[in-house]
Amino acid sequence: MLRITSGLVGLVLWLGVAGASAQDADATAAARALFEEGVRFADRGDHDAAADRFDRALRLRWAPPIAYNLADALARLGRIVEASEHLHRVARSAEAPEPVKEAARARLDELTPRIARLRVHLRPSGEPGIELRVDGRPLLSSLHDVAFPIDPGARRVTAHRGEQEAGSVEVVLEPGAESSVELPLAPRLPTPEELARAEAERAEAAARDAERVAEVRARAERTRRRRLGGGLGAAGAVVVAAIVIGIAVAARPTAPQTVGDFDPPRLAGDVRGVQP
Repeated sequence: MLRITSGLVGLVLWLGVAGASAQDADATAAARALFEEGVRFADRGDHDAAADRFDRALRLRWAPPIAYNLADALARLGRIVEASEHLHRVARSAEAPEPVKEAARARLDELTPRIARLRVHLRPSGEPGIELRVDGRPLLSSLHDVAFPIDPGARRVTAHRGEQEAGSVEVVLEPGAESSVELPLAPRLPTPEELARAEAERAEAAARDAERVAEVRARAERTRRRRLGGGLGAAGAVVVAAIVIGIAVAARPTAPQTVGDFDPPRLAGDVRGVQP
């Protein structure tokens, strides 16, 4: 596989053109040092370290040799989609010499057939605010329900409501194949803020209910006391009346006792001429 390591002189020319200020000169020197270190890591087969150095160099100064070597390291790590994007830019770059463009096109011809495609169907669909992530990396919302390019291999797709995971699915993608998966969404759970707000509302409702119960009880107690007071008044009036009547009866004068014999007098002598 072609690795543009002999382009260090060319890289110096690319990076040296823009070095006008001291800050630019520092950035250029740092990019050159990172590129050279990346080449050494790549020659030893340490593609993780090589990709890291090429990426850091490219962030300081974009140049076709750096982009090509970064794409090569990424492809060896299985990050084919990312590698192909760098190669596309190199192949279209007006700054890249023709040999570098040809190398980029040849590498693209090799990598493109290996790119898989995946379509994710959310069930139910249409819920706003759902974010899809592939192996933890956010997926653009415009790619929902669209077959998008993805690296082959085992992948985990998750759906999120904010930081709350709402569903997940695992899929193994074959190189160059297109796959579709359905991702069922779990029912939405309340957020901590919503739970706190609902608890506060429940507490307020309970306080209002307690106030109403206390008011009803107080009203009932007042009614009972009024009724009890009326009953005692009537009973008291009856008792007073009885006492008055008793006193009146006791004060009325007693009639004098009759002296004498109430037996009828006996007739003296015989009664004649009367037949029984």
